[in-house]
Amino acid sequence: MSDIEEKIDELFDDFEESKLYKDYLSVQDKISKDKEIIGVINEIKKFQKISANNKDKSVELKINELYKKLESYPIYQSYLIMHDEIEEELFMIKEVFDKYFNKDFDSLPDHVKKELQIMCVLYTEEIGGIFTLEFDDHGNLQ
Repeated sequence: MSDIEEKIDELFDDFEESKLYKDYLSVQDKISKDKEIIGVINEIKKFQKISANNKDKSVELKINELYKKLESYPIYQSYLIMHDEIEEELFMIKEVFDKYFNKDFDSLPDHVKKELQIMCVLYTEEIGGIFTLEFDDHGNLQ
């Protein structure tokens, strides 16, 4: 394994071992088992689908009402706070990537580039966030 791969693995291992990440997964698990909260989430999704096909103000009001109900659950409030903190952590990791890869990204072996892409997708999928890597016109990571 290259030095770069080891450092990246170490970075993500530290992230996965963090108290924040473990607490986030715990809260996410509790929410997934709470039938009442899941019911509200499913109802929001149902009304969002309806809203996409028509612009009825009553549907939008219903969605807003359901979001207020969802946000009234303390565990969901904790989830939102932790989710924001996780996204902040991922942004900081992205900043580390940016610093390093802006220098030598093109010189990385293709398998390392592919590995980075896979890791970013897996972590983003696992936490439900957005992980963005942007390149300028010269191919530099932004």
